[in-house]
Amino acid sequence: MKRPLSLILFFLFSAGQSSGKDISRDFEIVRFSATKPDFSKGIWAFDLQSDKCNPKTYGDGRGESPCLGGRRSIQIRAPKHVKPGQKAVYSFEIFIPSDFRYDGDPRYPAFSRLFVTEWKRLKGAKNHLYEMALESHRGATFERKVCFSPKEFGKWNTFQLSINWSGKNDGYLEARCNGRVILSRINTQTLIPPDCAAEYKLQCDPARQNTKPDIMWVIGPNLYGYGKNYRELSHSPPSAFPPFPPNGVKIMVRNIQVKRTRR
Repeated sequence: MKRPLSLILFFLFSAGQSSGKDISRDFEIVRFSATKPDFSKGIWAFDLQSDKCNPKTYGDGRGESPCLGGRRSIQIRAPKHVKPGQKAVYSFEIFIPSDFRYDGDPRYPAFSRLFVTEWKRLKGAKNHLYEMALESHRGATFERKVCFSPKEFGKWNTFQLSINWSGKNDGYLEARCNGRVILSRINTQTLIPPDCAAEYKLQCDPARQNTKPDIMWVIGPNLYGYGKNYRELSHSPPSAFPPFPPNGVKIMVRNIQVKRTRR
């Protein structure tokens, strides 16, 4: 028996509003981070540096590393991963300084190279799913939907994602920012983003999608580079590293939760 839309949305909202355990302290530093973030009094503080990158190769046979590809990142990941077929609610609070400035990549105006949280599979290149991008003229956006505007910089903002990681038409996805629904999808698969081939999802290649690996959740600033073919793609003078935000990238995150649900 199919549940009516109103009941489905009630389940989603109820799951997201239930009290959960703050697991901020349990998050682990991602091995390809350039430096380590600070954790104090329940808050993760990230300070991305323009001259820092990780030289370790990814280990997938490409021979590429964050430094070779021009990627600068400081990220933490959830201690447990969610499997395809499971339902979960992810939430956290994030603080972006009021003086943050980053207008994106001038050569790719549809795509912000700076992300602050991402969901991706444990295995595979160009196999990423959903992300929150950050720019000073658009604000924070989740899948191109405005989460909070630049006017909300300088204070704490909340984000919540309720999702059924399904490859069938019983999947759902609902994203809330400061309690407001910004994106809702029901009766659909969620393991492959519907806009995977779009220009603004450079880390999602439809031909490389493998829906079997677990889903990893990472938080922290990640400024993607131009890759090993940077001479064909980047600005002048040629560099694998894209332009860096003039005031740097300093963000804080707290009250991180991830809960598996039945609905």
